[in-house]
Amino acid sequence: MPAHHRHAPSPRRTAALALVGLLCAAGAACSQPTPEPGGAPPPAITKVRYSEPSSADVIPMLLPATGVETRRTQGLTGLLALAQDVRTKSCTTPSSSAPVDAPPAMFVRRMALPDLAYVRAHGFASPPVPTPAATPRCADATEDRITSLGKMIAPLQARWWKVVESVNDEPAVRRAYTKLKGCFAGHGLAADDEDAFFGVVDSRLSARGSDPRAAEREDRRLGALYARCMAPVEAVREGLRQERREAFLKSHSAEVGRLQNTLPERLDQVEDAFDVRYSAPAL
Repeated sequence: MPAHHRHAPSPRRTAALALVGLLCAAGAACSQPTPEPGGAPPPAITKVRYSEPSSADVIPMLLPATGVETRRTQGLTGLLALAQDVRTKSCTTPSSSAPVDAPPAMFVRRMALPDLAYVRAHGFASPPVPTPAATPRCADATEDRITSLGKMIAPLQARWWKVVESVNDEPAVRRAYTKLKGCFAGHGLAADDEDAFFGVVDSRLSARGSDPRAAEREDRRLGALYARCMAPVEAVREGLRQERREAFLKSHSAEVGRLQNTLPERLDQVEDAFDVRYSAPAL
C-alpha cells in the first residue's frame, strides 16, 4: 500500500436516492444543465471526483457533524461495500462463463445530514465506489474481515445518528424549517416541507425512469433547488451538531479511543486483503 495512505496522520427518502444512483451506474449522461423552476440555471455540471483521504482520522468517518464530513463516512461504508462486492465476484462460480451480474458498490448518503455543496453540484445521485484494477484470489478474501469491522463500528454510529436526528427538535431548527415551503414555492415547486419535497423528487424521477438522461437532468435541477432552500436550515443545524459531538465524544471517550487506536489498522487489513482503497466522493 502506498506510504501516503497507510496510517497517515491523523434518510429521509431513500427511494429517490436509490433510483438516481442506479441511473448513474447505468451511464446516464449529465451533459447540459437545465434551468431551475423560476428560470435560474443550476450550477455548471461537473464530473464526479474521488479523493483518498487519511483513514487515520476516524472522527469524521464515524461521527460526521457537517455535510463535507459525511464524505468520509460514505468512504467507510463504501469500502466495506466494495470489499463485499469483490469477495462475491471472486468467490462465486457462475453456472456459465458469464460474469457475476450484480450492481456496483455505491456510496450511500443520509439526507438527515445533507452535503449541500455536493447535492448542488451533482444532485441526489450516489456515485459508484471506484473499483479495484484486479480481483484477488478467493482464498485471500475472507468475509469475516468485512463483517467484524462492520460490527465494531455499528453501535457507536447508531447512537450518533440518533443525536443527529435529535437536533431537528431544537426551536431554532424548527423555525428555519418553516421557511422551506416559501422557498420551494418561490422556485415554482409546491411542497409543504422536506418530506413533501422528496415525494416530488420520487414522483418526477419515477416518471422519467425510461429516460435516464432526462431523469438525471431533473435530479440535478431538484438537487440545486434543495441545496438553496435547505442552506438556512443547515446553517443552524451544523453548529448544533458540532456542539453535541463535543459532548458525545466526552461521554463515549473510552469507545472512541479504542476505535481511534484500532480502526486504521483494521481498514488497512481490509484494503490489503481485497486490494481495494478507502476513497470518498469529492467536488
